[in-house]
Amino acid sequence: MGETVCRLHDLVLPIQSRTSVLNLTVGDGDVLLLEGGMGSGKTTLLKVIAGLIRPARGEVELFGQGIARLSQRKLLELRERLGVVLEKDGLIASWNVRENLLLPLRYRQPGNDSAHESRLRERLEQFGESTELLDQQITQLTGRQRRRLALLRATLLEPETMIL
Repeated sequence: MGETVCRLHDLVLPIQSRTSVLNLTVGDGDVLLLEGGMGSGKTTLLKVIAGLIRPARGEVELFGQGIARLSQRKLLELRERLGVVLEKDGLIASWNVRENLLLPLRYRQPGNDSAHESRLRERLEQFGESTELLDQQITQLTGRQRRRLALLRATLLEPETMIL
């Protein structure tokens, strides 16, 4: 097994109805599936792992670092190694597709829009989508297109690990 990507130690989710203690180690190359009914804590667990919310108790390590002790800046740097797509697509409805897809690129590599535009067009083609989508409003897209674009956006920075 390669690098440990994620380790949960005596983790309790911040959900009133859940008091189960989770212990889990996920290594590089592992693929895991969370299964459970609505309200069972799947999304909450993913948010805790990504450092978006804190657990009720326990410890989360990403890439060997305990995230509870990290500064906000260090946590953001560590989070750049993750591609995250949760149940909502996270796309900004008042923006067009181009603006939504450029967001992570502009944040991480500001001032290089021509290279970013080229990268978007290439990635859209890889995902089987037309580059004509770039000028469409998010609200004009089908649910399937929105999910594909959310995944595309999460992979633009070529993260080491995906949380879906």
